[in-house]
Amino acid sequence: MQLTIPLEIYSKLNYFLKKFPSTEWSGPAWYKPHYKKGDKFPIGFTLIHFHPVDLGHGTATTIEAKDTAKILEKTWKNYPETEKCMMGIIHSHHTMGAFFSGTDKSCLLDNAPDENFYCSTVVASAKEKFAFALSYKDQYDKVHLIEAESKDINMTMPVDNKEQKKWETIAKKIEKSKEETIVTRFYKGGSLNQGNLFPYRPNSYLFDNYDELDTHITKQDKIIDDLRQASLTADDPDSAFISSLYDSFTKGDIEELVMEDALIDMNLNPKIVLDELTKGDKNATKVSA
Repeated sequence: MQLTIPLEIYSKLNYFLKKFPSTEWSGPAWYKPHYKKGDKFPIGFTLIHFHPVDLGHGTATTIEAKDTAKILEKTWKNYPETEKCMMGIIHSHHTMGAFFSGTDKSCLLDNAPDENFYCSTVVASAKEKFAFALSYKDQYDKVHLIEAESKDINMTMPVDNKEQKKWETIAKKIEKSKEETIVTRFYKGGSLNQGNLFPYRPNSYLFDNYDELDTHITKQDKIIDDLRQASLTADDPDSAFISSLYDSFTKGDIEELVMEDALIDMNLNPKIVLDELTKGDKNATKVSA
């Protein structure tokens, strides 16, 4: 089972993870299924859109049905492709790493639909960054749960920074309406609760400083480290780093393998990223011509 995360959605995820580094957030998400010709079971999904509606405590977040209902009409209007998608959920584990807890799995099993699929994505700012799973009922009314492997979660498509102002508005809204309650379990039909028992650790996004005396670090490693540090001041650090990484490669400052390793470290597929960047260069050349 595969999950494709468009680069614009990847940037949006990183925005909320960095905006709330120690607090879990959650909201509805829309998934587009992909089928092989003649098959009724999808080979994968694309995460088309998500909308955080709750900012919880460090160890819990809750989705109320009424909060989701409030945004549905506006979502369908502003993102018409969501009307043809399957609605599921998304929530963060901040620095704990992305995984499906017992509560998360119970949520998937309890919400398995009679038709189609119920999808869930977990995201985190450290360790494993993404986890994806789905649930469904077969013809015998038996519920099944399938978790995707890490290698089957990939990113594609270019960034559209016009969306960021919408993200900022959403972040301010859920921050303002944060409720002072701790939720520990899921109640079917009422709300979605996510929790864990791990203590918060400081955000590990910052990179280690380069040590001039460390002779084991190559010149190209130093360039990569400098690019990472410089990108931290940008509005979108990940996109800025990817762009500067590609520029350094085209200038011959770093080798292709070094660039690919840096992209893999970000949990990105180098081939997909390079295809999109190369496509952008070709389009720019056509316009200038």
